[in-house]
Amino acid sequence: FLTEAPLTDSTIDRIELALTTAAAHGLATREQQRGDELLAEADRRGARTWTATLLARRADIAFRLGDLQQAYHLAEQSIAAIPSRAWGVGVCEPVATSVCSAVGLGDLAAAALRLETPVSNSVYQSRVGLHYLQARARYYEATGQLAAALGDFRFCATLAKEWELDSPSVVPWRTDTARVHLRLGEADKACELLDEE
Repeated sequence: FLTEAPLTDSTIDRIELALTTAAAHGLATREQQRGDELLAEADRRGARTWTATLLARRADIAFRLGDLQQAYHLAEQSIAAIPSRAWGVGVCEPVATSVCSAVGLGDLAAAALRLETPVSNSVYQSRVGLHYLQARARYYEATGQLAAALGDFRFCATLAKEWELDSPSVVPWRTDTARVHLRLGEADKACELLDEE
């Protein structure tokens, strides 16, 4: 689908889903190249919403490949590509990538600043809410707010199970939660979660 689908209003959602699915299943390198081609086409056509969407996908792929600097840069470009009101809850996806990348790079000030992006409570009724909760929890963990981190990771787990999206390829909440338990000196709880994962 990715190699054959033209970039149109009727295909952009499926293209985004295909890129997300491919990245989640470890096929990110090939899709990174196709994402670049589609992004260049969206830019040429002046399609700002498509550009923002594809930048968000590219940011996610870069993050999954471990290129935190590129992921942060692409996520920030994505957020800036269209006005915040045009994003709706979808902005939480590049926000999450930006925050996770900044935390991974040790730039907690940038992560805190990005977490100030206004989001509506409806984000917790959407798949992007899982990524947003994970990102915020990682920030809390990095800043020593371990109880808050556990709270967000547990909420993420509840939603993932409720929506039947409980897969490490979607959000590895067990690994994240285990890391917090280790910091709290609760190795047994950490091991139990890692065995489940």
